[in-house]
Order: sequence, then C-alpha cells, then structure tokens
Amino acid sequence: MYDHADKRAIEGLQRALTESGPVKRLAKLVAAQEAAARPAGLKLSPDARRIKAGFERDVKVVAKSAYEEDRRIIAGLTATVRDNKGSLSPLPPTRDLLHVFGPDVGGTGGAFFYKLAWTHVDGFGGTEGSATADPHTGVFSAYQHQISGSESSYAGIGVRLTPLLPWCRLSVRPYVNWQGWDILQHRVFDPNVGERRWARASTQVGIIFQSWDLSGGGFYTHPPFWTNLWTRLEENPVGTREYNDTASVASGFQAELFATNMRQYAIWVTCRAEAFADPGFATATYATCSLNCNLPFLVVEEIPNP
Repeated sequence: MYDHADKRAIEGLQRALTESGPVKRLAKLVAAQEAAARPAGLKLSPDARRIKAGFERDVKVVAKSAYEEDRRIIAGLTATVRDNKGSLSPLPPTRDLLHVFGPDVGGTGGAFFYKLAWTHVDGFGGTEGSATADPHTGVFSAYQHQISGSESSYAGIGVRLTPLLPWCRLSVRPYVNWQGWDILQHRVFDPNVGERRWARASTQVGIIFQSWDLSGGGFYTHPPFWTNLWTRLEENPVGTREYNDTASVASGFQAELFATNMRQYAIWVTCRAEAFADPGFATATYATCSLNCNLPFLVVEEIPNP
C-alpha cells in the first residue's frame, strides 16, 4: 500500500511530465489558421473522398491490431519474470553505501525492492494509447497511436531512499532491457493538390529524482534526465521498424544528484512513447509506436563528497 509520501511522489511526477506546453496549447489555433488559408471552395473529389474513407477504416484496423500485439509483448515479458520466480538468485551482496534494488516478485515490500509505479496516457487511452508499470516484475511499457496531433504515453517504476551519508552524490545506474517498434504511414487522397505531410515516432527512457525534508515539507521534483532511444521522422512515410537494445551505464544511461540524509528521495526509472501525425487535407498520416522495458536491477550508490 502507498503511504502519503508515495502518493505525493506519484502526483508530483504526474504534474511534472504531463502538463501541456505552449506548442500543444497553440496547435488548434495553428490548424484553424491553415484551414482558413486554403482557397475558397476547395473540396475533395468523390474519388478522393472514397480514398480518404478507406484510409480512415484502415487506420482503425491497424490501431486495434497494434494494441493487441503490444499486449502480447507485455504478457511475454511478465511471464519471463514469473516463470523464474522459484529460481531467482538473491540480490547481489552490497556494501552499506551501495544499494541494489530489484523486482518485488514475492510481494514482500522489502526495503530493496521496487515500490512505486506510475502511468499516464495522453488522449483517450485504449487503442489510442496505453501504459503499464509493475514493481513485482520490473516491467513497464508505453504505447501511443495518433492520426491527428502529438500525444505521449508514460510509465515508471520507483524506489525510496534516505541516504546514510550527511552529504553525498547519489549515482543512479539502471539496467533496462528494451524492445520496441513503430509504424508510420500516409495516404494521398488527391495527388493534384500536391500536399505532403509528416509523421514521427519517438521514445525515451528517463531517470527522475524527487526529494522532501524529513518532516515531509519542501517537496520538489528535480528536472528529468532523458535518454533518446530512437526518433523516426518522415515526410509522407511508409513502413514498420523494430528496435531492441539495453540502456545502461555502457550506453550512457545514468544520472547523479547531490543529496543529504536530511532529505528523503524517490528515484524513478521511466519511459515515454510519443506519436505525431499530421492529418492534412488531401494527404494524411498516422503514427504508432511501442516501447516495452524490463528493469532487472537498479543500482543507487552513495558517493561521499571529497
């Protein structure tokens, strides 16, 4: 169960990552101005309208199939952890200042297991987007599908820690196995208009610190450390791609924060999937992307200040 500090950490992450920026707030105004600038009386021909209707039907079919495929991937990652439940090795031996966290497979709620989970989906959710986070398995994922505009899905797993040292640097070193895919597609309804449109799929993993004083006051969400996994941006795009790799110290995925034992800390490992599609008038696009992550262990080391 989450206590007050846990709930505040989750709410703080929600505010920090999901508040709309100026571009998103102004997007509708820009789209309306573009529509107003088109020549008066410009309409799609009957053939073009039939092509557009077919594209809209195809988008729904792809979105439903992509969502179901993403659920199968997540189920496979979860099963891998649970199948090994009886033979998981103990957490590595640690020095007092070297904290190694892992999935809480047995649900014991111990100090060195993942404790916090958070998800957020822009838009309406469902086939438009989804997210999962499970501290019992270390699996977290984000999926997003767009036919108009830009939306993101987020997920994160977190731990809590009060340093032993009066002053130190907290060195956070996650080990994330990840796999993902994207689909970018377009359809031209009327080639005589000569319109071209863009679509983008982008994913990141991140490390986010939160801290508060021992009395519970002074809560603060520190700026996130994001690492880009892939970005695919294409004009009139076509095709699907798959990706997989590991995000760790070897790839530069780590972060540090100056810390004190006069404050408590929540440390999050997060992921984000963002899809952008430009609907257009005579040409339209759609974008779908998925990122599925497994965090087998998280190292947090207290490094004494010199």
